[in-house]
Amino acid sequence: MKNSLKKLLSGVLIALVTVIAASSIEAFAAPYPDPLREGAGTPTNPEQAVVTKHLEMPIGTTPPATSFTFDFAGLSGTSLPPNIDDLGNIGLATDAPPTVGSVNAAFTTESSTVAQAAPRADVIRATVHTANALAGVVWPGSGVFVYHVTERTDTFTNTERERMYFDPIQYNLFVTIGEAADGSFYVRGTHAWERDPETGANTGPKLNPNPWREGPGPDAGGSDLIFINRFIRRTDDIPTTPGPGPERPIAPGPGTSVTGPGGTPNPGVPGGLESALIVSNRVTGSMASANSVFPYTATLTHTTLVNEVIADVTNASTTYGPVVAWVYHNNGDGFIRGRRPGGTLDVSYTFTIGAPTTFELRHGEVLIFERTPIGNIFVTTQTGSLTYLPRLDLMVNGAVVGSGASLTTPGSLGSDNVGTPPHRLGEASNIAAFTNTNDPAPITGLIMNNLPAILVTAGVVGLVAVTVVSKRRRVYA
Repeated sequence: MKNSLKKLLSGVLIALVTVIAASSIEAFAAPYPDPLREGAGTPTNPEQAVVTKHLEMPIGTTPPATSFTFDFAGLSGTSLPPNIDDLGNIGLATDAPPTVGSVNAAFTTESSTVAQAAPRADVIRATVHTANALAGVVWPGSGVFVYHVTERTDTFTNTERERMYFDPIQYNLFVTIGEAADGSFYVRGTHAWERDPETGANTGPKLNPNPWREGPGPDAGGSDLIFINRFIRRTDDIPTTPGPGPERPIAPGPGTSVTGPGGTPNPGVPGGLESALIVSNRVTGSMASANSVFPYTATLTHTTLVNEVIADVTNASTTYGPVVAWVYHNNGDGFIRGRRPGGTLDVSYTFTIGAPTTFELRHGEVLIFERTPIGNIFVTTQTGSLTYLPRLDLMVNGAVVGSGASLTTPGSLGSDNVGTPPHRLGEASNIAAFTNTNDPAPITGLIMNNLPAILVTAGVVGLVAVTVVSKRRRVYA
């Protein structure tokens, strides 16, 4: 009796395991969708194949004016995916796949962008849909035609400032063709699988489970074919003009300037450096010295997208740091590399991303950062002075932040004290203009530290007066 019960329980367990395993295999297989499903294409409203192109950028970036191209190559015979039978489709077409060609997704600098949700809130995404790649194709018969879909990677020229990271994803697109009552053929359904670039096999479902079709309906705006590119733009390079020795003069140009206290302009942005990060130092006041040295710290932090690009193993040679910054002196005719005219030249500082770096500036000097990724957070702080009162006027992406910040007693002052941080580099001017004032108030009362000298002076004056009076008395006696 016990043995019979054990055998019965074992049989039930084996059956359950078999059912679960079969269900798992069936779910994993993800069979080709029924072309007669609700929402499938009809002779008057055939299904479409549209590429959805996402372009992701750090916040503050303007989309580049560029176009991306997607190719549809027909597959047949030995070029078909090796695991095509796993799809359970309704049967491959006996005819060769007709030419589909290519479609384009064009972006402009005015393309609208949408901020991503946390934790990628510092990433924006622009989206463009291509035209229907299957429009106008003449189908030779019914059945399933297969296409290999890829994005061309030669449609954008990388520079030192701009770099495009193309999506390496590939698709196998299955197009089901049906026959209408009048004998014509139409697209009954489309379905895409992610493709192994080495073997051509179907490796898993596509990124978006919904086919694209014009609304209304839950599938509106979806796409079988999604490509996501990443785009990084940096601030301007420091332009060079031939000059004597190691000097690299830069013309002042019509660049932006930040107005300091009393309406006095701080050093403007040199021509050709409209997006560079610049920290300037100016001293003023009756006791100010042009040779006074002011210590600063600055920290740069990458955006989420830049960190993702660096961490991507397909971008092994990519680097966005450290950042080099050079000291220039504004001599009125231009910006000359070096601390001051005739002084030490080629003064530079290297900033490791995420770590505070110290540097020094004197009167009339500016620190210009080279090729810093747009969207990076920057924090700049003057670390204090015993006699100067600091003021900071901040411009971020061409807009003045707040009304400036100043101290009434000597101390540290930084960009985090102005406006609402964090402050991110934009494609327009980014200036942290510090003004240090050393203008002691005139003496208007008795200063106790000077009391001994005052008493001595008063005593001497009194003694002289007594001596004079005594002599007069002797004369008139």
